[in-house]
Amino acid sequence: MDEYTQFVLDEAKFHMNAARELLTESIKDPEKHYRETKKFHATLAKLFPFMVLLQSFEPPLPDVDMGDSLSRTQSSTQLDSDSFAPATPPHHSES
Repeated sequence: MDEYTQFVLDEAKFHMNAARELLTESIKDPEKHYRETKKFHATLAKLFPFMVLLQSFEPPLPDVDMGDSLSRTQSSTQLDSDSFAPATPPHHSES
């Protein structure tokens, strides 16, 4: 089994175990589970900006040559028909 398939299976197992715990243990005191989950998410929301800041100090990832893949998906010139500017509606005279 390759590492990617194993990763997917491990992720599925993790989530199945989490669901099993919710259905067997957390259901016994759903209010406690609710409070703990809300507290965890509030803490995570407070820490998120610091996590982003820490990532900014990591060395940049190596450049990946995407020239070939971009050349197949994007045109290097823009045609007038590619413009997203709205067309001017024709002027109608009232007679």
